[in-house]
Amino acid sequence: LSTYTHDSNEIRLLIEYILNAAKFNLRVNVIMSGPSGSGKSTTAMFIMQILQYHKISCAIFSTDSYFIINDEYCFDKNKLIEFHNKNLNEYSRSDAQVKIVDNTNLTYYEHKSYIMAGAVSIIIKMVKEYKSTHINDLNIIAIQRKRHNKYKICPSYCGLFPRYDDVNNIINNINNTIGINGIKITQVIPLHITTQYNSNKCELLKLDNFDELGNKYNIKVTGYSISLAGGCLLVALDDINHTDDIDDTFKYDPTIKYHITLFTNDKYSPVDVGKYITSENSILFDYPIYLSTIFLPYY
Repeated sequence: LSTYTHDSNEIRLLIEYILNAAKFNLRVNVIMSGPSGSGKSTTAMFIMQILQYHKISCAIFSTDSYFIINDEYCFDKNKLIEFHNKNLNEYSRSDAQVKIVDNTNLTYYEHKSYIMAGAVSIIIKMVKEYKSTHINDLNIIAIQRKRHNKYKICPSYCGLFPRYDDVNNIINNINNTIGINGIKITQVIPLHITTQYNSNKCELLKLDNFDELGNKYNIKVTGYSISLAGGCLLVALDDINHTDDIDDTFKYDPTIKYHITLFTNDKYSPVDVGKYITSENSILFDYPIYLSTIFLPYY
């Protein structure tokens, strides 16, 4: 979720989303975005302390940390690219379940390398008045804020994310039944059911289910489909159940062929997999299989 925040309630909600996703055994990517002095590092440390309290592995990755020598910040613009690369390498090698990127990240191109394949990304855009009397500091912050205000952080889509192991168990049962390893999982992004797609990445996604973000739901897997485009599990959202027994109605479009894309064939996209679902290439189970999911945005 992206937000302009210094409100304690918004921070609490963001941490709840991160906690819920991590407790659901998903890998989580937290991108801090904001000008210098906007509170990114303070917020990142606060999030890490909460995660550590809940015994969730977490690490913060900050390029600025490489400029600290003997407890003093010694910025050298000639070292910036080198230190950015060091920070990215450390991030890539880390096994932490939750990774927090504490850079300015004022544009998409500044943080796109940190968007992990197979992880849910939550972007926190910070806005705060920066107080300084140093003219150089004020000039730098003015430039950063101008870039930051133009940068719109928008999710590509929102969807229901299952655990990889749960989906893999269903696939193994199918392959054992048909006697061959006909279905495989090669998707690099987190497995999911897209419930709302953002066709215009420059505009914020208007969620029909905004209040349900972070909630967990049991959905029905009704079968599978294998076509020229690829393979997927077939999903029904007509009888979705909230795992916490909350009486709410999850909004969905009955005309959409909801599915979990497992693999795509050459020259086809995950969207094509859904378009190619037909009754002829679909196999329905005798009984639906219930799958636990969590509702989150994806960037």
